[in-house]
Amino acid sequence: MLNKRELARRLKVSLPTLTAWMERWPEFPVAQRGTNGSSYRFDVEAVFAFLSERRDEEAQQKAGRDEQLMALQLSFADLFPAPAPLADSGRRMSPKEEIDLWKLRDLKRKEAERSGLLVVAEQVEQMFGAAFARLSRDSMSFIRRLGQQERWSDAQLRAVETRFADMQRQSVRDALALLDTDADADERQLNLT
Repeated sequence: MLNKRELARRLKVSLPTLTAWMERWPEFPVAQRGTNGSSYRFDVEAVFAFLSERRDEEAQQKAGRDEQLMALQLSFADLFPAPAPLADSGRRMSPKEEIDLWKLRDLKRKEAERSGLLVVAEQVEQMFGAAFARLSRDSMSFIRRLGQQERWSDAQLRAVETRFADMQRQSVRDALALLDTDADADERQLNLT
């Protein structure tokens, strides 16, 4: 039987670590609880067996977490290309290294958005929509003023406005067609590594 200090020395841990283990696991094997005037007593064999079981359980939990991380990584495969093996060692990255890489990429993406190097497509679409609407209003207003200055008849003014509206619609269709074409992935993707 060992007291608390002797057990900590035998386990090669500090007294606070041993105390933390006792608090963490209420089932920690204590042969005799300490009170005023008497110290804790531990059966070394029971403690070693208990800690061995905990180590095995934690190894199984870690393996389960690694599997969960791998499953999570697979769901991101559509968003980013798979990380390459480490160049210097030829081995693949561990799941933790890959998660760290994803976090780094996310930070870089957020910084690129913040600095204006990367924009959200919906915001750009709204800005272009507003800009085209204003350009259309201003252009029609200009055509009306020009028609009044040049003393065009109502029929002439409507014909010019109709031709201009047709040109606008064609320009918008052409712009949308350019956006719909599938550019090379390298041109569209921001290099986040």
